[in-house]
Amino acid sequence: MEKEHSGIAIIIGTKAELIKCMPIMLELQKQKRRYWFIHTGQHPLGGACETFGIKKPDFIFYDGWMLGARRVSDESIFEAGLPALDTPEHIQFAKDINKKLSDYEPLWDMIEFMNVLFVPHYHISLKWRDQAEEILRAQGRGMSSEQIREFVYYFWRSVHPAIQIKNLAHDSTHTQQVTVIADDHSVREILTPLEAKTKYP
Repeated sequence: MEKEHSGIAIIIGTKAELIKCMPIMLELQKQKRRYWFIHTGQHPLGGACETFGIKKPDFIFYDGWMLGARRVSDESIFEAGLPALDTPEHIQFAKDINKKLSDYEPLWDMIEFMNVLFVPHYHISLKWRDQAEEILRAQGRGMSSEQIREFVYYFWRSVHPAIQIKNLAHDSTHTQQVTVIADDHSVREILTPLEAKTKYP
């Protein structure tokens, strides 16, 4: 019979970490002590769990800049004069990518809990990127302001923060939690999608 939960959580991101923690996990299993196995997804584990004789993860954290983004049906939004969508070519590119988002929906439907990091003043990401490049520029490397702008705009054309990401933050069907990020990177508040839609329409 399995004993009470040990209260132990083993958090692993890479295969190397799995190998290091494997003796502990095997001992807990030998003693029939329950524990949480949390995988952050840095490395795919493949068949490692079966090979080493340990249980599969209880939780898998999956994050990404376009994770959960879904196709927008009304494409007129791409012609509303939003930043990065400033030429016919850029608008068409955004529409083409938007159509491709449908291909990801079977994967998104496997997510049990969606937390959206929502930045209401998304233009601040240009400043954030510039700050990240400061050290590199001091070393004679790093991107210029114009290069940063084009770099960030490319991602905005692919999945726009004011279109697909905002829709996801407002989506009560597919999103469980919205974490609102302030301009200083701090967490401003945590909302439901309905609250986010009301407060950040």
